[in-house]
Amino acid sequence: MSILTRYLLKRFLGIAVFTALASLMMYITVDLMENLDKFIDTQTSTPIIIRYYLLYTPQILVLIMPVILLLTVIFTLGGLHRRMEITAMKAGGISPGRLQRLIALWALLASGLAFYMSETLVTDTSRERMEIYRTNIRKKPASLGEQSGRIFFQNDSRSFLTLENYHVKEGWGRRASFLHIIDGRLVSRLDADTLRHTDIGWILLAGEERQLSPLLVSRPFQVYVLKELNLRPEDVETLQAVPEEMNLRELTAFIERQQAAGSYTRRWEVNAQTKLASPLANLVIALFGVPLALRRNRSSTMLGFGLSLLSAFAYYGVQVVCQNLGYKGLLSPIAAAWIPNAAFLTAALLLYLRVDR
Repeated sequence: MSILTRYLLKRFLGIAVFTALASLMMYITVDLMENLDKFIDTQTSTPIIIRYYLLYTPQILVLIMPVILLLTVIFTLGGLHRRMEITAMKAGGISPGRLQRLIALWALLASGLAFYMSETLVTDTSRERMEIYRTNIRKKPASLGEQSGRIFFQNDSRSFLTLENYHVKEGWGRRASFLHIIDGRLVSRLDADTLRHTDIGWILLAGEERQLSPLLVSRPFQVYVLKELNLRPEDVETLQAVPEEMNLRELTAFIERQQAAGSYTRRWEVNAQTKLASPLANLVIALFGVPLALRRNRSSTMLGFGLSLLSAFAYYGVQVVCQNLGYKGLLSPIAAAWIPNAAFLTAALLLYLRVDR
């Protein structure tokens, strides 16, 4: 590592750490003020609030990391520009391209870190944080972490399962209905007080079987072996999970199972692609800030800073719009997730071509 690289890395890391701490504290403060009335109304204790935000910290850092990198690039290169160090580098034969390559490498490492955190720390801490929110803020029963809420599961193209509640650890659910539908018409249904998973598979207890077509036939039963149900007990938790609570491997496996059952999975596919594309926002946004920070006119420093922040918010705006278009089927999952990166990376390269070298 050259002297110049060590010098730039020291300044870059120092500013990045300071910016990360300041941005994190600002984010937590705003969120705390927004939720303070809920904490007061539910009499949430201070230790629980502190733990809630400690668990929230990894997700916040992943979310604001592109902005942190953007500000770090602006402050680092802006400082070099004010002290005429950029000019001295050019006089020594060091082009702005070298600075951009260094920043691109560091931003790429940050993208890898963001992906690793989102797949490990964020998913693990999100589950516990949401449990705190459910039990302490929304005042749900403390055992909710061991139960699911209402479940709707498409078993295949012709059958569906609904459950009022499912006890994850104990392996049984309440008020189960298993429906058979052909050509849009309900032809039969099984209703039972209890659905339980046993060594022989899923069984319905204390229920009634109804044949609705061609003739109405009804008969009660005490035990009914539901062999056609393709649901696994460990899958129940993922039926209501949000993307932040599942890593990419879990989300991909869930999509495959839902597709095998004939379910519509477009939203989940978009979320899976977004999990791959979002970490690279660190690289894209950092590269976008480089040419704005390297402008020769000192009076444009604040303008470049403002435009950079505007660009970061514009990126998030485009990302949200593309995601919603993907959810509605107007864009493919790949296009919905990757168009923001492609568009802003192209814009960053075009801006760099206008930098004096």
